[in-house]
Amino acid sequence: MDNSYDVIVVGAGPAGLASAKSCAEHNLKTLLIEEHPVIGEPVQCGETFHVSMLKELGLEDIPFNEPKNARIYSPSRKMIEMVLEDGVSSPLVIVERKILEKSFAVKVANLGVDIFTKTPAVGVIKENGFVKGVKVLHFGEEKNIKSKIVIDATGPNAFVARKAGLNVYRDIESFVSCVQFQMSGIDIDGKTAEIYLGGVAPGGYVWILPKGKGFANVGIGVNGNIGNKAYDYLESFVENDDRLRNGSIIETNIGIVPVGGASEKLVSNGLMLVGDAGRMVNPATGGGMIFAIKAGMAAGKVASDALKAGDFSEKKLSAYEKLWKNDIGKRFKAFNALKNVFLSLSDKEIDDIIEAVGKIQIDKDMTEPWYPVLKKVVSIIIKKPRLALKFGKTIKYFV
Repeated sequence: MDNSYDVIVVGAGPAGLASAKSCAEHNLKTLLIEEHPVIGEPVQCGETFHVSMLKELGLEDIPFNEPKNARIYSPSRKMIEMVLEDGVSSPLVIVERKILEKSFAVKVANLGVDIFTKTPAVGVIKENGFVKGVKVLHFGEEKNIKSKIVIDATGPNAFVARKAGLNVYRDIESFVSCVQFQMSGIDIDGKTAEIYLGGVAPGGYVWILPKGKGFANVGIGVNGNIGNKAYDYLESFVENDDRLRNGSIIETNIGIVPVGGASEKLVSNGLMLVGDAGRMVNPATGGGMIFAIKAGMAAGKVASDALKAGDFSEKKLSAYEKLWKNDIGKRFKAFNALKNVFLSLSDKEIDDIIEAVGKIQIDKDMTEPWYPVLKKVVSIIIKKPRLALKFGKTIKYFV
């Protein structure tokens, strides 16, 4: 490990890997550090990924399961069913994230990035109001590593940002607490993804995401203020489902997901935030990998421009913040508003909406299958004055 770099990326999840990749492609001397001993672990997501992004990253050869349809169940088990038209491939697939991230890391290392695992950041170097590097613990030895720019990809904890004094929200209602079982020996359809709303997961939902025959991710997200009950809710769901009750849990993962919308500030002098550290998670679905990767790619480009200009100020790096607000994350306000309205609905109102939506065909042009569902939901809502009043300002985003 050298003593100085152009850019240090802290955290080797999707956001950090994408940031390091982009920095290397722009010929920046880059260090990527990861606190865990293995890249890709622990898994803290449902592992749904966009096929288009796999192709863009050159990872289309990694193993994945392609669901052919998805079902969203209301509290009384009314159902929305999304079905692929004949000959249409799913825009979303279910991956093995450990394989995805390790394969991604190999590509990044081959671009010339220095990668060190089991190397947590333990502090931030600041000089004259600028972040100038990080303090790391590498096999028991503390080291100061200097850089022109630091990219914080440390996940929901946002360690570097907080140490640097950048304000990122911490209120518990801005997070959902998640638990996921990888289960085998279960009687599920290996090509159908399932979502369950209502009392089974207050403030969130339960998912069953098939990874193969008799094998699936079965997980839950609940409102952060009851986060300590997430495991109990998931255990109850499994016990009450005949298909799951006698299955084996071969892996358990626990974590938190920020769903309050992106951080208002994503940069300061010498510092940029990507992924969960910048709260770049779809507030309505809890999905964040594609946003994290796109943000990381953008951060690398902005870092390159800053290096060329010799300017690492917040003003210069704000080009990255503008990219997020005007392009990558521009739909987040709409999804956050929609989520908040849905949380205010009664079970009966959710039942009525889902029953009215019914079945949706996914064609080859639907790169994001959530959008046709939302548009159909809105078309139903605007015909019902009582619901239209509740949704109010959110309708304009989808009409």
